[in-house]
Amino acid sequence: MLVFSFDERLLAPMLPETRQAIGELLRGTRVDFPRAIGSFGVGDANRYAAWLHASALTEQWVSSRPYAETVLAQLDDPQLDPRKIIAYLGMPEGRALMSGVGRRAPFTNAVRRAASYAHSFPGNLHVKELVDDIVDAWYELPA
Repeated sequence: MLVFSFDERLLAPMLPETRQAIGELLRGTRVDFPRAIGSFGVGDANRYAAWLHASALTEQWVSSRPYAETVLAQLDDPQLDPRKIIAYLGMPEGRALMSGVGRRAPFTNAVRRAASYAHSFPGNLHVKELVDDIVDAWYELPA
């Protein structure tokens, strides 16, 4: 499913039943990282971040659950692959969410898990750079 460029302008003109069907489709097609835990594919990261963004936007339209609440619930799941945290928070939507929420506390566990993952795989410089940027953005938020 193509969820890139998914935004409110796409959802606004849809019938409620159509939005509901899209939400069900998104819930049924979760995106996973198919490679070994030490591997971080940029394509996989983009796919997951786009899926989470589309899922949260659709949920907001269908149930009025705030976008941030849906995303934070995903990122706070202790069973979530830490690469998914890095994927979302490393994208513009993730940075916008951090800025919009405007405080560190809701992101503390997710940022710690991302940093722990990066520390576990020090040879992956791409992940290290992404996580360094995420941690820097997190520190810029008020405590």
